Amino acid sequence: MFGKAAKAEVLIPDRASPDYAAAGFLLDQFDAKLPAFERHAFVQVKIILDENISWAAGYERARAYARDHFVRNDHPVVIVAHVPGAAGSSNANHVHVIVLSRTLGINGFGETDYILCSDRGHSEAWDSWQQYTS
Repeated sequence: MFGKAAKAEVLIPDRASPDYAAAGFLLDQFDAKLPAFERHAFVQVKIILDENISWAAGYERARAYARDHFVRNDHPVVIVAHVPGAAGSSNANHVHVIVLSRTLGINGFGETDYILCSDRGHSEAWDSWQQYTS
């Protein structure tokens, strides 16, 4: 299990076509439609899971956060759980929340959200996560 995800999934906005729920399709379409001048492709949030609860419960908390903060604002998300202890590592269980910078709706990809990819976006994401840990 070392070097592999314990769980991974794609979260998409409700208005997006279900085709985008497949990671390969989502990422292929994103890459194909990303303008050549665009430098903002995604942001990644790494969440260290609470060691006092199961990794699955921690994953569900991170998933709820990703849906509430990012997907609710029309951003597709790839969420990946790593459980290093399953391979004998002492590294903490964690989840990567990979947020694509462009919104996704009924007509496919929209505009790039430059606030998401800024210090302000980082601050807003951090503040939102604090609501899930208190």
